[in-house]
Amino acid sequence: KQEYIFRSNRMTEMIGASEHISKSWDILFEQAEKIGKKIRRLSDQKRFDMDEIRAAFESHDLHMVDLFRGGGNDTVLFDSKESYLEVNRQFSYYLIENYPGMIPMAVCCEYTGDYQEDYKRLMEEADLEKNRMISGQSSFILPFSMMDRTVFQPYSRVISYEGRLVRITEEGYVKRKRGQEISKGDPAVKILDDMKVDLNAIHHIFVTHEHTDHILGIIWMIRMIATGMKKGTYEGNLQIYCHAGLVDTISTLCRLTIQGKFYKMIGQRIFLVPVEDGETVHILSYDVTFFDILSTKAKQFGFTTILDNGKKLTCAGDEPYNPGCRPYVEGSQWLLHEAFCLYGDRERFQPYEKHHSTVKEACELAAELQIPNLILWHTEDKQISRRKELYTAEGRQYYSGNLLVPDDKEIIDL
Repeated sequence: KQEYIFRSNRMTEMIGASEHISKSWDILFEQAEKIGKKIRRLSDQKRFDMDEIRAAFESHDLHMVDLFRGGGNDTVLFDSKESYLEVNRQFSYYLIENYPGMIPMAVCCEYTGDYQEDYKRLMEEADLEKNRMISGQSSFILPFSMMDRTVFQPYSRVISYEGRLVRITEEGYVKRKRGQEISKGDPAVKILDDMKVDLNAIHHIFVTHEHTDHILGIIWMIRMIATGMKKGTYEGNLQIYCHAGLVDTISTLCRLTIQGKFYKMIGQRIFLVPVEDGETVHILSYDVTFFDILSTKAKQFGFTTILDNGKKLTCAGDEPYNPGCRPYVEGSQWLLHEAFCLYGDRERFQPYEKHHSTVKEACELAAELQIPNLILWHTEDKQISRRKELYTAEGRQYYSGNLLVPDDKEIIDL
């Protein structure tokens, strides 16, 4: 539950909030430019060269560099703590005036040259700050009858919500409007429709970890399946497997974003099933063993199983293979492994800073472990029309097995 981002628990106030968050980092750099800061964005696609950046900092030709974005965070390298404070102050003022429901959190640490240690200290500072923060309030002082007591903002509109008229703040109205536009065609549900996958036939789902590109889809699945349960079109129960730390996260996300009648299905016919490292669960006709991939970021699980044809299938998660997972990965006939970008594009996409690997490393791993079939996934999408061609060509230099780089909606015969 990220109260430091979403201040209100009301669906009418929250829907579409993530759209604002996605824009906030561009706003950060826009506000920095307004106070005279010279910036370098990720979209500039300039090669990261610390010596060149340090020289630009010293000559005052550059003040801040966008390192990477993800999971609701933006990591920025500043020329000084003074610049960090100036930009943060300007950014915060802008949010208070334009997005009063969004509560920004900022932390910093000194760059020492050891990226992994610096990032670790930065995340430790972020955890401490999250624990210190309390829900913010804007400075509106109004009678309770004229303001939303949850967010302390004035009501500005009356809308129809769940068959009744309710008052809503201007911020809530904007978020709701954008959220409705987004939800008209949720990609997760749409792709199932396109591939003619019947939701009523899905009874087991595995969630690897908490990052937004892996967890948010489960909200839609729960909502749609719960709808089928209420209508009587979905038979049986839904089991959602995840590591223990994700149970509360998924439950909270659903409680904050879907209607109560659907949320109440969790625990009745929708079950969040925590699994432990090395635990084997019998699912359908398979014995599935879940394992901790030993992530350097958020806790994450992968899985391995023996298919009906006797072949071993392993999903290694969305980070580079850790040798500690060898007992689970070794002997696989099929391996799903992430490859964020081409090795030749490593300077452009900075995969190592994001704790990802390239096509080269993934293919070298499969060759070393003598895995006959390798599926590369979790890639950048800047050159998606040629991804299969380019990734296959680079992979062939390091791996002679069956290399697959699937397009969206492609079906693979295991």
